[in-house]
Amino acid sequence: RLYAPLVNEAGLLSWTSPRLQGGPASSHHEPLSPPLTAEDLPHTLIHRDVWIVLPDREPFALSGFSNPSPSRIEAGPGWFTLLRKTPDGRVAIRSTLWCPADLNAMVELMWVQVTNTFSRRLTFDAYAAIPVFARSADNIRDHRHVTALLHRVGIGRHGVTVVPAMSPRARVASFWRSPTGEHD
Repeated sequence: RLYAPLVNEAGLLSWTSPRLQGGPASSHHEPLSPPLTAEDLPHTLIHRDVWIVLPDREPFALSGFSNPSPSRIEAGPGWFTLLRKTPDGRVAIRSTLWCPADLNAMVELMWVQVTNTFSRRLTFDAYAAIPVFARSADNIRDHRHVTALLHRVGIGRHGVTVVPAMSPRARVASFWRSPTGEHD
């Protein structure tokens, strides 16, 4: 049930666990990822993740859900780093999450460094994902499949926009906005 809070002065509220569970929210009522508590951690698979896929090998997940392996955690005020190696030790992945204090923006950043520890050149594909809830926390008890179907999702140049199509509390949830604050 270990977790690290990640916040900034712009008002972003975020947190992560050693398995990359958790997520950013612009307020208590507007989470990007499905809202979780520390009590939910042992019972959910909802998490951010980065996968490394080497040719002819199983995908390797940084979170450790699909291939548990030893990890190392480093953390400080406002940042969290997870380090993990592939089972054969050929690749080391270091991921740091933080909410920049020097930007007046509600943004969580993830920096990923992949290091080849093998003596020969390696090629790989990398994939990243974050689950999007994009509904008010008031809707947490609604049937998730139905409320997800009642949204219109748009992929723009600077992120994803989610617009509720049928909801008494309809409002736009946009992740992420362009640097000028305009929606795509």
